[in-house]
Amino acid sequence: HNHAPHLLARLGDGGRAESLHERALPLPRSASGPAHPEFAQSLNTLAGTRRARSASAGAGSLYRAALDARRRSLGGERWAVGDTMANLAWVLRSQGKTEESEDSYRQAIEIHRPALGEEHPRVAHATSGLAWLLQELGQVGEAESLHLQALAMRREHLGERHEAVAESL
Repeated sequence: HNHAPHLLARLGDGGRAESLHERALPLPRSASGPAHPEFAQSLNTLAGTRRARSASAGAGSLYRAALDARRRSLGGERWAVGDTMANLAWVLRSQGKTEESEDSYRQAIEIHRPALGEEHPRVAHATSGLAWLLQELGQVGEAESLHLQALAMRREHLGERHEAVAESL
């Protein structure tokens, strides 16, 4: 992986980070093809950089491309596919595409559970995202239940003092 863009993003230089990701993107594609896991990871990382810069339209199309590449290279039931699905759900939610976002969150959870275990932190993350979406939609009962499930998962796997547990409270 190319670590320079990650460092630039952490230092607050998202523009340069995105530019480096874009320049590096053709390398894994030309070396391994558009269905290779490295190319899918590069797309996913570039999408995350765009998302962090509030460019959700560009991030959404990149997450969709990463999702397609990951499904072709890994199959549909791998945790990395679920991660990209959850990332796409977040972008869709920020764009007001709530129905599509809900479907994506639910698919991410369904992929993560058998791949990683019922209470894995990635399951908790997607469950929490779905809970926030449902809360925004006024579906308070299901949202509360999902928030509590995500909190219990995080406490179990991460411990009481982890920041993700604190964020769930």
